Amino acid sequence: MLGKTKDQKPKTKHQQLEGGFFVAEGSTPLKRIAGTPLLGDTPPQYVAHLPSVKARCGLSDKAGCMQRGYYFMKYIYGPVKSRRLGFSLGITLTPCKICSFNCVYCQLGKTINTTSERREYIPAQEIINELKPWLQNNILEAGDLNYITFSGSGEPTLNIKIGQLILDIKKITAVPVAVITNASLLNVALVRQALSCADLIVPSLDAVTHEIFTKVDRPKEGINVEDIINGLMAFRKEFKGKIWLEVMLIKGINDDLVHARKLKDIIDKINPDKIQLNSPVRATAEDNILATDKKKLEKFKEILGDKCELI
Repeated sequence: MLGKTKDQKPKTKHQQLEGGFFVAEGSTPLKRIAGTPLLGDTPPQYVAHLPSVKARCGLSDKAGCMQRGYYFMKYIYGPVKSRRLGFSLGITLTPCKICSFNCVYCQLGKTINTTSERREYIPAQEIINELKPWLQNNILEAGDLNYITFSGSGEPTLNIKIGQLILDIKKITAVPVAVITNASLLNVALVRQALSCADLIVPSLDAVTHEIFTKVDRPKEGINVEDIINGLMAFRKEFKGKIWLEVMLIKGINDDLVHARKLKDIIDKINPDKIQLNSPVRATAEDNILATDKKKLEKFKEILGDKCELI
């Protein structure tokens, strides 16, 4: 088993390339070839295919890339320095923008397929087949990881094999597993059971009324905020790990203080270990989605109590 070690520095540098692939070469940082470096918890949007990646690498085939010390990752991104999770290796469990929400603030853009259908969008074994050699070939970086994080390009709980993936990852590494989720499926007992072996769950709750919920998160028809709240409360009773609840505030939509006090009442019932208050700082799916000003964020934090922190 590959476990965590202390006082080790990352060695291998990663670079995002077009096509949803990432490339690394030993301990030598690569010049940016295409796309942009990963930031925060953000995965790439998959916009091209392997041939364009190979062309930009100046290599003729994938085997040649491997011989030159390059390797490609379709489902793993990072490690990245996350504002919330520290040094995190991300895994995407769905193709780009397959989600049960179409949030106005999403930094990946508009949802391509708004759905609540659970299925094996990406084969679980393919993810393990990619992760296992990464851990074996990047021992120093693996030792520095704070979390292996399920997040990526869509809602991870839509992948019906998420529970098995958590168990399989724990067989090959001692790095804690985190899941970032919009909480839309936590009212489903099978989903809560699947997440039970994770170490940390980071669910979202941006609103506690139907009107605000539909304005901010624009859910798939049939998903309602009351079920999400009930799911979060049920999950808190069952889950033995940590829950860090994220609240995303949008200026003029869900950041008035009346809503803050309603949030406070519901969050007290959910009883997360931590509340993380956030506001958009990057490009968003819709225009004119603005961050809440610092003064109001501080007031929200005061209302939500001692567990709350600004991200």
